[in-house]
Amino acid sequence: MSLVPTSIAEKLLGVILDFLKKGGENLINDVAAKNAIKKAIEYAAERFGDEYSDKGLAKALVVNTKLHDLPSVQNAIQTLLQHPFDPAPQVEVENEFAAVLSKNQKELAGGAAQFYLEILREELIGVEKLHDKLKLILLKRTAEATERTADGVEKLVEMQKKSSTEKKPVGSEDITNPQKSSTEKSVSKRHEYKLPTPNLILRFQKIAKNVEFDEPVPVTVLWRSNPHLTVKAA
Repeated sequence: MSLVPTSIAEKLLGVILDFLKKGGENLINDVAAKNAIKKAIEYAAERFGDEYSDKGLAKALVVNTKLHDLPSVQNAIQTLLQHPFDPAPQVEVENEFAAVLSKNQKELAGGAAQFYLEILREELIGVEKLHDKLKLILLKRTAEATERTADGVEKLVEMQKKSSTEKKPVGSEDITNPQKSSTEKSVSKRHEYKLPTPNLILRFQKIAKNVEFDEPVPVTVLWRSNPHLTVKAA
């Protein structure tokens, strides 16, 4: 059995309470809840000592106060609190304990630390009040992230609309043939891309070939004098 030092249990309790406060929740005045969290931290260390195969490595990691001061472990604990229902993240602590671990233990240190953090996660979410608070914070953060994503998509759509409007010149529908008569314009408006003569068909083919479209748009050109003649340009 491996017992976590009181100083470590108090330190982890402080990290958890601070996380709750930043998330808009608070258990600072709930003595029963704080005691339950502290007991969960202590029991996680006991479980790690009992369940991990290398008892010496388990003791070296949990009892050593240095473990909980490592940036990688501190970040992992924050991730654990942010995502309490996901498996504990991996950590790299091998080099940090090189002086006190054997070569074989050093190779196992990272996996052992993750094993311990997973047990810690299980014990912490087993505290009902902490479980509920962590769940609330997770839901709030998820909702905020969803709202930010929706706002970002809306802005992108508006930017695209604005960009498309700016790129399209006024009266662009008459640029290909600025000398159309009013009758021809009326026919063109009623029948999209219907042209009356072979010359205009050939001219349209040349224009359609040279103009760059944002998207490929299939166009059908009908020769009015021969309704059975269809020329397609893409």
